This record gives sequence, C-alpha cells and structure tokens, in this order.
Amino acid sequence: MSSLDRPVKQQVGPVHISPTSYAEASDYCGRWIEAARQGRRVNRARYVCVTSAHGVVESSSNLQVRADINGADMATPDGMPIVWALRSFGHQEQNRVYGPDLTLELCRRAELAGHKLYFYGASQDTLDKLQANLKAKFPQLQIVGAYSPPFRKLTPEEDREVIRMIRDAGSELVFVGLSTPKQERWMAEHREVFP
Repeated sequence: MSSLDRPVKQQVGPVHISPTSYAEASDYCGRWIEAARQGRRVNRARYVCVTSAHGVVESSSNLQVRADINGADMATPDGMPIVWALRSFGHQEQNRVYGPDLTLELCRRAELAGHKLYFYGASQDTLDKLQANLKAKFPQLQIVGAYSPPFRKLTPEEDREVIRMIRDAGSELVFVGLSTPKQERWMAEHREVFP
C-alpha cells in the first residue's frame, strides 16, 4: 500500500488511475469508514471512481469529467485497456478491478464490519432486485436506504432532500450507479456535504 491516506495513482492518458486490487481498494474503504467512525476524517467524504476506457475517453475532451476522476481518492482500473496501460507503466501484476465484483467484496466486508450501506441510482426495480440479491448473499448486511432518482437533473429542493435522506440513514458507504460521467459528477459535487 502506498499510504494510509489513499493509494498512489498512475497517469493513464488524461486521468490518474490507482494501480490497486480488490483487497487494497476494500482495505482503503474500510479504513476510511473506521476513521470517520472514530472522528478522524478529512473535511469531506471520500469517493472512488470505477474507471473504464469510456471514462478515460470522455475525460480527453471533457475537462469536468477529467477533474471529477482525478479528484477521486481512488480510481480503480475497471477495463482491460486500463489494465494494459498500467502494466505498460510497470505495474506488471495489475488486474482488472471490475465494479460489480468490487461491490460484492465491499458488501462482504461491510457485513463483517457492520458498515451501513446506501444505494443511489438505477431504477427502483433494479434497486429492489439488487437489495434482495445482496441480502440473500450477505444476510447480516445493513442496507439503510436506496433511492432511484428521476432521469433528469434534480431540482435544488430534491437534491437537498436526497442529501438529508442519505445523511439521516446513517450511511457510511454510498454506492452511486448513474453511469459515467453522471456518477463521477454527482460524487464530486456531493463530497462536501457528507461525512
């Protein structure tokens, strides 16, 4: 591991990707949650981008996407082109850190540690199925909420209500599923309002 704070990053095109693994990414997330529980935290929430080639390509022409990915505390290599790029920079053992598998690993560890999860994004039907599948796999998992936003920009009032719901639920780990680049934008915009 590179530091107690967050993993190192390697520049891949216009963005910085964390040459990491499922175990290391999950370790960092767990440490960040434990630090917040103990009152040791930065002045804003941490966020992780699960970055595929699509995100790298988007960031080539969109400075906001680039800033959002580069502003993340960790950006995992979610696609093989990103893995190959990292290997070419000397990270020979790099493997893909695929978003759905990372989610399962984080949920497995959250069940053991008692971390409280919230799911933001996707349709209500998808959220219902996801929660049912996760609870079947991890019976003691604490899912404290889920919200399916409308497929449009939220009004300021709606956004404040979402923030309130997530905070009031006691969420410690929020999974954001809005697709790239919307999810990266949402996390970057909201990191200041969550512990």
